[in-house]
Amino acid sequence: MKKIILLAFISLYQFTFSQTNNKLHVTYVFYNKNTNENADIELYIDKAHAFSEFINKNGKEKDSIFETETDLKISLKNNDTVGKQYYVTKDSILFRDHLFLDNKFTPVIVSENMPKYKWNLLDETLNIGDLLCQKAILKFRGRNFTVWYTEEIPTPFGPWKFYGLPGLIVRIITDDESIAFNLNTIESISEVKIHKPTLGKRINFKEYVELTENALSEFVNRMQTKMPVNTSITINKVNLNGIEKNFK
Repeated sequence: MKKIILLAFISLYQFTFSQTNNKLHVTYVFYNKNTNENADIELYIDKAHAFSEFINKNGKEKDSIFETETDLKISLKNNDTVGKQYYVTKDSILFRDHLFLDNKFTPVIVSENMPKYKWNLLDETLNIGDLLCQKAILKFRGRNFTVWYTEEIPTPFGPWKFYGLPGLIVRIITDDESIAFNLNTIESISEVKIHKPTLGKRINFKEYVELTENALSEFVNRMQTKMPVNTSITINKVNLNGIEKNFK
């Protein structure tokens, strides 16, 4: 088994890739400035499915931060040592996340139909290391993503929930530069560590959206019970600071 670093040995990698039935281990460096999250992503790819896991630098989940249009910021601590996980096929996503329920973080396993990604493939190219990359634009759930992918490594799977490009994703950044994924290493392997997420309450995506959108309201209600009489907090709109800013 040969480990292939992004900046070198691409020709050797392409030969190995063709000989291993499209089995890959890819790592990314991820950051989210909104939540001060820095993580390594482990992505395993086979022909029909993929599995990615976020491994935070401090070994546990970072704070989850909500913002409101009244500029109220609330930070909630999550001490679960198991990170976010995503099992992806061409038709569906099964992922592990955390919801703030009953005054604590609760791990959930969520089933979601594959979103209808509307990729806008552009003619613009860029060399990143030794990889020739093409540019794509995606508007998805409140964020605008600029994506660089390479057809030299043909796979529709990417990190997180991303799916449907004609090549491996090399770089992703949002238009406000607050969220980014950067390819770190590529490894051609004989066996892939792909499994469905476990250890969480099973819910569907509709339930996940409803619970997520209600989480801050529940937290604010709990805060109000501890505040002086005649003091109130009004929340008109909640903005999520994760990769998905909303679910529209």
